Amino acid sequence: MYTYSEGPLMYVEPERAIMPVDPNLRKRIRILLAEHDITQKELAVRTGLREMTISNLVRGRTSDVNLSTLESIARALGCHLRVLIEDAQD
Repeated sequence: MYTYSEGPLMYVEPERAIMPVDPNLRKRIRILLAEHDITQKELAVRTGLREMTISNLVRGRTSDVNLSTLESIARALGCHLRVLIEDAQD
C-alpha cells in the first residue's frame, strides 16, 4: 500500500521510497564523483549497484530512483543523503 508524501518523495511503501530524478540531482552526483575522483564504475563497486544503474541515473535515463539507492550512493561518496536530496531541490 502506497501513501502520498509531501516533499521530495513521490510515494512511500513501508520498506521502499521512490524519488523523482531531476537534473540537479544528476548534476550533484557528477560533482561529487569529480570531487572524490571516483568513476561511475568505482561507485558501482562501492555501492554494490550495477554500473548501468549508476550510468542511467547520472545520464538521466531514469525518471525515478529508490531512496535506498541514493542512500548507498551518499554513503559511498561520504556525504549525507540530505546533501543529495536538498541540492536536487535547489
